[in-house]
Amino acid sequence: MDFGGSTVIRNLSFDVQAGETFGFLGSNGSGKTTTIRALLGIYKPTAGVLHINGKSFSPEDGGRLGYLPEERGLYKKENVIELMTHFGRLKGFDRNAAKSWSLQYLERVALADKAKKSTLKTRADAAPYTKKS
Repeated sequence: MDFGGSTVIRNLSFDVQAGETFGFLGSNGSGKTTTIRALLGIYKPTAGVLHINGKSFSPEDGGRLGYLPEERGLYKKENVIELMTHFGRLKGFDRNAAKSWSLQYLERVALADKAKKSTLKTRADAAPYTKKS
């Protein structure tokens, strides 16, 4: 993966088996996020191939990959439904379909009342710390 004149990922290869939970660990700046973003189609890879079940894969093929970003990767100014809609659009839904699916999902898991809540948890929202003796 190249950015400008710099190669940031080179000769990366790994296997993830069906049903396996895969942790992608490395030091800061080692290319974890760049790799995941390329796999999801957020960045266009400059080389390489992704295979799923032995077949070439591209992000347009559908939702076969999932990504759980760090907290700081979230868009803190958006509310829950806006954020869910955004991620739905990244997966190929149009805005209306992504919002509709997200609202139905929140209903199903009894969280519809949180749809307009900010994703940013402020200090006032946090439970107070109490030291256990």
